[in-house]
Amino acid sequence: MLEKRIIWQPVGFSLGRSCDFDILLDREFAQEMLSIKLDEDLRQKMNNLMKEIGSSSFNPSYLFFKDTAFVLQFSLGEGTKWLAVNETYGKNPLEVFREGPIRYSSHNINNSTDAYSLMTFVNIWVKYSDSLKELTSQQSASPSQ
Repeated sequence: MLEKRIIWQPVGFSLGRSCDFDILLDREFAQEMLSIKLDEDLRQKMNNLMKEIGSSSFNPSYLFFKDTAFVLQFSLGEGTKWLAVNETYGKNPLEVFREGPIRYSSHNINNSTDAYSLMTFVNIWVKYSDSLKELTSQQSASPSQ
């Protein structure tokens, strides 16, 4: 299922100086994630999972689009190393990228360790997407207290 949702595209890789890459995200998957409303607790749980897996010396994080399950940016927490949907400026990514897949581009990825970390964080998001759908549907189905 992962291979239907994302396509990895190496770019840069110039003599070991750059390990930048792009990801093309399937529009249908993007729409699914944009339709899922995540409360603050679930967004924090996803970020905590990322921190548990990531390096203890940094603070990696997901930056979600508004209150949805769509991730705009995967950050390594080092200030200048991330993978993000460019040029959305607060707009819905499907409105910015009107045709074809949604493009994520990395920034300042200078070694394979950082590239693999970002790829892992993307894989986690995609892998947990079905669980996020289930959790949010259970929350909306349960009566308010």
